[in-house]
Amino acid sequence: RSDGFCSKTNTPHAVCSGTTAREAAIYPFEMCAAILKGLHNHLMLEGRIIPGVNAVLPEHEVTLNAK
Repeated sequence: RSDGFCSKTNTPHAVCSGTTAREAAIYPFEMCAAILKGLHNHLMLEGRIIPGVNAVLPEHEVTLNAK
């Protein structure tokens, strides 16, 4: 909703600052692992990761290697 109220609880939105904001920036390990797994899968599909090599190829290198 755009009227300043939460669509789930119908309570007013509050300013997020201080401790609340700091604690909201801490992601659970499982979420971090899922983000990294998704990034890895995406880079594999794009051909930017070579198994056994600890590097990510720049996008222009992928097109050069594909020719």
